[in-house]
Amino acid sequence: MLQALNISRYERRELDAIAATLNNHPRKSSMGAYLPKFLPGNASQ
Repeated sequence: MLQALNISRYERRELDAIAATLNNHPRKSSMGAYLPKFLPGNASQ
């Protein structure tokens, strides 16, 4: 369980950077709104 949490925390940083890039894109792609649903730990927010 702890290993999975450590992995998802690392992946979360990567995905947050990707999501931020998409959300800051001049032409906001639908993916920018779609991607955060798949970020680990977002279900609790």
